[in-house]
Amino acid sequence: MTTNQWKIRLQSNNFDNTTYVARVQSASGALGPADIAKRISQSGSDIKYNTIMWVIRQTEEEIMRALTEGRSVRLGIGTLSPSVRGVFDNPNTTPTQARSRLGISFRPSEQMRTALLDTSVQVTGVQQARAYIAAVVDDYTGRTDGTLTAGHSATVHGRCVKVSGTHPDVGISLTDEQGRTLAMGAPTTSNSGSEVRFGLPPDTPAGRYRLRIATQYAGCGRPLKTPRIIETDITVA
Repeated sequence: MTTNQWKIRLQSNNFDNTTYVARVQSASGALGPADIAKRISQSGSDIKYNTIMWVIRQTEEEIMRALTEGRSVRLGIGTLSPSVRGVFDNPNTTPTQARSRLGISFRPSEQMRTALLDTSVQVTGVQQARAYIAAVVDDYTGRTDGTLTAGHSATVHGRCVKVSGTHPDVGISLTDEQGRTLAMGAPTTSNSGSEVRFGLPPDTPAGRYRLRIATQYAGCGRPLKTPRIIETDITVA
């Protein structure tokens, strides 16, 4: 009998709309260093809380130092390794362009995989179909954290994001922190319910923006009378 349990909700798979994918419902948010130190302290450890916190902080610093040196770090739960995401246009990519694609990958250890065998799953329901943006990918750098590159394309992944309709408000736009709106024009090579690709003008100023998709697309149903608004935050580097 398993001792741990993950609660998950199913939602339609955007790639085929016939199967489902799952999202884990976090029990009570992510744990930080202070939470971990408190758990260790309350487990009966003779080590003082402040000492535990110091060890955790020092460990984090050494791990970050090793990773920035290009070294992998093997822990009990798995291995952290330096990685480079995305594709390069040519061999003459500048160090600045390459640096924007740096990341960290994680590979679970055998110990971690064994621990997961002691975890069961409870399906709590099916997420009702709704329009949302799941990720915005910079097609130039491969970044998925919402950081986009002016003068290059970006791909929005989600549900019911297809830009469609005759209403004058339909389209893709960016609104900066001063409330100024920049129209992005029509989608380029991809415009479907689960994926929309658009280009950022080369002169798009760097900064934080609110990405907005206004569409009358309603999946297999009749078009919406008024555009639906789907938004997320992005940054232009």
